[in-house]
Amino acid sequence: MTGEVNADFLLITSDRNDFIKDSPEYKEFLKVMEKVIERVNQTLKELSDYKINRAYKRRLTEVMDKIKQALVLNPDLCPEGLIPFEETESKKEVDEQEKKEKKEKGNKKKTRKKKPKVKTISPTAVVKRLKYAREGITCCIDHYGNDGPEVFSEGYVVYINRDHPLFQEMSKSKDAYILYIARLITQEITLLKSLRNPRQAFHYQSRLLKDAFAK
Repeated sequence: MTGEVNADFLLITSDRNDFIKDSPEYKEFLKVMEKVIERVNQTLKELSDYKINRAYKRRLTEVMDKIKQALVLNPDLCPEGLIPFEETESKKEVDEQEKKEKKEKGNKKKTRKKKPKVKTISPTAVVKRLKYAREGITCCIDHYGNDGPEVFSEGYVVYINRDHPLFQEMSKSKDAYILYIARLITQEITLLKSLRNPRQAFHYQSRLLKDAFAK
């Protein structure tokens, strides 16, 4: 991309081949142009994101469907918020039971656990929610910098860093990308179980991945 800027107020050298770069005019010009370039770069980045986001969304939807399949097959691996309702028990019945239990507790004050706030996301973030049980899982693929974490979560919201070198490499192949995203999401789901034994945690994740891709 190229462009032109009319800056006839800048002072030039005697040989007319360059600007006088230590002049106040040139320094102010640089400050303005840095802001312009920053806006241009941001626009180009967003246009690039919009172009590739369709593929990301399709693949993420496929991954979430596979993970839901694995959760259905392994209710014992589900964190509390992902434990499915009993077949004979509707969501309405569960809600009514919870209200009844709260009423029976009387006026006992109990500190409510605050739900984690969803982080501010960019306009080009890819977001997909898996509706399952009480909480469900929301996955957000967004920019968090090359040096940012590969993945992190807040409650039942999983954030995946599309700037991470591994993400950039895996996204070149559809199959590799799907397996990579599945690994990250099942990792965060397993962490929600708060298991003390790392080997058990890896074993749980392995079961979820196996059943997610079982044919």
